[in-house]
Amino acid sequence: MRLSPISKIAIPLALFLAANTASADVLKIVVEDTIHPVVVEHIDRAIQEAQRTHADALLIELNTPGGLMISMEGIIQKILAAPLPTIIYVTPAGGSASSAGFYILEAADVAAMAPGTNTGTAHPVLPGTTMDPVMKEKLENYAASLLRSYTTKRGRNADVAETAVRASKTFTAEEALAQHLIEYIAADETDLLRQMEGKTIIRFDGSKVVLHLAGKPVRAYEPTVRERVLDSLMNPSFMFLVFVTGLLAIYFEFNHPGAVVPGVIGFLAVLLVLYAIHFLPFSSMALVMIASSFLIFALEAKYQTHGILGVAGVVLSAAGVYLLNVRSARISPWAPLVVLFTDRGQRYTLLAAALYAPSVITIKQAILASNTAAGTFGTYLAASVIVTPIALRTSARHFRALPQHWKEFTALGLFAALTTLSQGKAYTLTLSSYVEAVKQIEILYAMAIGVLVFGEARRVKDSALGAIVMLLGMILLALAT
Repeated sequence: MRLSPISKIAIPLALFLAANTASADVLKIVVEDTIHPVVVEHIDRAIQEAQRTHADALLIELNTPGGLMISMEGIIQKILAAPLPTIIYVTPAGGSASSAGFYILEAADVAAMAPGTNTGTAHPVLPGTTMDPVMKEKLENYAASLLRSYTTKRGRNADVAETAVRASKTFTAEEALAQHLIEYIAADETDLLRQMEGKTIIRFDGSKVVLHLAGKPVRAYEPTVRERVLDSLMNPSFMFLVFVTGLLAIYFEFNHPGAVVPGVIGFLAVLLVLYAIHFLPFSSMALVMIASSFLIFALEAKYQTHGILGVAGVVLSAAGVYLLNVRSARISPWAPLVVLFTDRGQRYTLLAAALYAPSVITIKQAILASNTAAGTFGTYLAASVIVTPIALRTSARHFRALPQHWKEFTALGLFAALTTLSQGKAYTLTLSSYVEAVKQIEILYAMAIGVLVFGEARRVKDSALGAIVMLLGMILLALAT
């Protein structure tokens, strides 16, 4: 039989498409963060990418302490409406799918956990507020009904799931499996795909799908640069540092017209923060306080009120950052203050903070009266003579660890020496901005010692960006004045 020219083209094309379909992969994303609008966007894009590339399933590796209810609801809606099976796998060991993460886990077509993980504690709260009994009951009933609405259709134990909402119950991986909250416990993603091989699942729309995922390639889908930047800005402290750096850069531009670069950087930094703010339900009062603090700083510079406005600006700025962090942590504004005065360790910290200012003044006067090295170490020697007998009496057993950990203690001593010398040198300068700029060098000392001695390379890497931004801000402040 002779084939027509069209058939000669169509048959190989059909075979190619069939082979391409048969070799579809599993698309994977990693959610290791609080649940906020940027995570919703990332999951939505992943679902679209999986559909576009005809992936067999979407695997979401989840490790979250919870997050915003409105973002959680958005993720649930997208998972329930997804055109392909979604698998949520709580990993690594020690991780969790708490609070909002529990609702998201239960929304998946397949729910799985790694050994050593946990889930639950899904009682709803309103960030930064104490709910009255009526509002608490309304929110609790809403959350419970939302969870039941899809866990029942997923064939999971809705009654047990509801206890995570009403009683804040927490479940280990083994407990979740035994009580039919998840389908699998797997050591890793390969083990999970192998266990699911050939299993039939009923999707939310009632359709049945047989999973053939064992041995399929798993393709990671990374967040975009925009999502990475916005994700970093979801941390209120980091957002504040970027905001301050931007304002300082703009201030430098006003004092040195024509520099251009600081002005552009400052404008972009402030614009970026203003764009990111609308992604989170920030306290408007916190933002007003922070903005007002910079206005007060400007008034202090112009009218010279002998530090009165400057102190007010510092207090407003600190209070604004405090409110931002409290709201982000979803706790009452008074909770940290209560702990500060009721916890024994925190009381000692508060006492140390109260003694810090007099000690700094003493050190500064000693340095100005002699020289940096003599004044700094002379004062510290005097303090050691006073403190050592107390330490020997109360913590003598800790001194027995000195020979075993001499490298660590030497590193800490080196850190103390470098920081005190840097601060001592700063005290010989006249402007407070120079003092602060030089003092920030201790951040670099701490990071270097953390990497070289204590093996904290990963943690240092996580905090390096914030440290660099703060250091640059202090340098810009020194240059501006």
